[in-house]
Amino acid sequence: MKLIRFIPPLLILLSAAVHAAAPTLPEGKNPRFGGAFTGTEDSFTFGIIADRAGGNPLVGWPYFEQAVREMNLLHPDFVLMPGDLIDGYIRRQGPEGAFEDFNEQFDEFGRFANKLEMPLYFVGGNHDLSHEAMKAPYLERFGRLWYSFDYRGVHFIALCTEAQPPGESQGNHFTDEQVRWALADIAAGTSARHTVVFMHYPAWSSRNGGSPMFDEWLQIEEALKGRKYTVIAGHTHRLSTETRNGCSYYVMATSGGSQFKPHSFYRGRTHHIGLCRVERDTVSVSLIELGATHSMEEVAKTRQTPEDIRIIQSLKSNGEGFQAEFAASFTNPLDKAILAEFTLQGLSPNGWRSSAGDRMSAVVPSGSSAEFRTLLTVPNPNASYPPTLVIHARDRGLSIVDHKETVPVFSDEDYRAVPEWRAAAPFDGGPMSYSEPPFDPRNALPGMFRTYGPEQKTWNPDEVFEDGISWKQIKADERGRVDFGEEYGRLVGPVGYAISCLDSPDDRMVYLRFSVNDYGRIFLNGEVVGKDIFYYEDGTVTFPIWLRKGRNSLMVKPANWSNNWYFILRIADPEGALRFE
Repeated sequence: MKLIRFIPPLLILLSAAVHAAAPTLPEGKNPRFGGAFTGTEDSFTFGIIADRAGGNPLVGWPYFEQAVREMNLLHPDFVLMPGDLIDGYIRRQGPEGAFEDFNEQFDEFGRFANKLEMPLYFVGGNHDLSHEAMKAPYLERFGRLWYSFDYRGVHFIALCTEAQPPGESQGNHFTDEQVRWALADIAAGTSARHTVVFMHYPAWSSRNGGSPMFDEWLQIEEALKGRKYTVIAGHTHRLSTETRNGCSYYVMATSGGSQFKPHSFYRGRTHHIGLCRVERDTVSVSLIELGATHSMEEVAKTRQTPEDIRIIQSLKSNGEGFQAEFAASFTNPLDKAILAEFTLQGLSPNGWRSSAGDRMSAVVPSGSSAEFRTLLTVPNPNASYPPTLVIHARDRGLSIVDHKETVPVFSDEDYRAVPEWRAAAPFDGGPMSYSEPPFDPRNALPGMFRTYGPEQKTWNPDEVFEDGISWKQIKADERGRVDFGEEYGRLVGPVGYAISCLDSPDDRMVYLRFSVNDYGRIFLNGEVVGKDIFYYEDGTVTFPIWLRKGRNSLMVKPANWSNNWYFILRIADPEGALRFE
């Protein structure tokens, strides 16, 4: 029966009026960059959580829990896990003991895994099926060792590499039964736009050549030829990828399993999750290191700086040497207790020493603070740099804060601005790169390393340089800011110079605080000090320089990429012993 709807005339008029009142866009098109839209009705994402077991479970669980939290933030349609969910070591005797051990460990795994907001599909790994006695409880609990399913036109095949026949010792095996099933399943899935195969052990590894599993895999691989497919495995705890038959084979590292330090993507050893995007007949895999995914709400709540370093007593003579007292604190911004560690690096029996030792750790409740206070002493501060303070806060093994800086042995009030400079600018700096200087500054900023004349060790205030550039007086503000942009204009690519002289009553080490927009070099008595080149991105940097008794020349060479062009320089002089000219 055909349904006829009656729409009142008044409603039709109101609808037309609303539509007619819609604003009219100006002529043109919507602004954008990049390629065309790629989404389709069949586009979707799935996640990968890597091996959790294999290593210290007290370390592994926090990483796995973090993987679950971050997967919920990314929210793929479902998640795959290629084995090693539990530790699997059977400690009780007999089949009943193995059954109890197995179920207790999977109950524990479920308490974490069931926090996922999407389905988790998995296969057993060598830790999940580490003993023949574990197969019975595995089958009783989960039903199958291998299986397949379809999702939006993509066929997923879960293979068990731990399915060795009864009576055989633990090893890697598909078994004839599983191979026959896999070949039939692949033959029945020819209409799939893509096939994803996941397993625990990378069966295709050349290390397995001649083994039953390798030969069995070759049969399965032969059946997959001629179609688009992707293979995903784990077990090795190390990232790797290769191409076979024109298709991608991925080995994931860990989401809590044991790792060799240092952890790094470069070495392929890292705790991570994967996010896979299916688009038409292709699958692309992105890796995300654990700790790199955050919610906006968490960031907004914890965006305040949790570390605070305060100088209680600036560096000064104590009759036998020098001493400075400082305190460092950490305030926990999270809604749960976390572990905070304070470490001093660079202490030595004949150099810098700490009255409180070199480290302190504390469990810090939510909203509370932990403080590390110590008296630093040193026979001769000129002999070595001050120690480095590291504040490391962890949430059950996962890093929350990593703060590292040289201990500021002088307070902010001890730093004096150099009041007056002689400046010479603007010199043509030539082409400059804003993105490459940290990697190759001499090629990215050739103008910073070209000699224009003022670098000479003997300063002549009456000298005239190229294009008639000569020295002129320029004043710093109370913060020590010398604004070349205000004096010479906001030019693109210029280089300038500013020189000031100071008298020291003796040979001594002093500290400079320096920041620059956009690049700068510093010369003391004609020699470069500090880094070869400083950047705007460095922020304010603090480092020591060694003055000689009497007159010293301090020269800054600032360069500008665009817009603001300035530097700020202050010198620690708590006693007011230095005289600026």
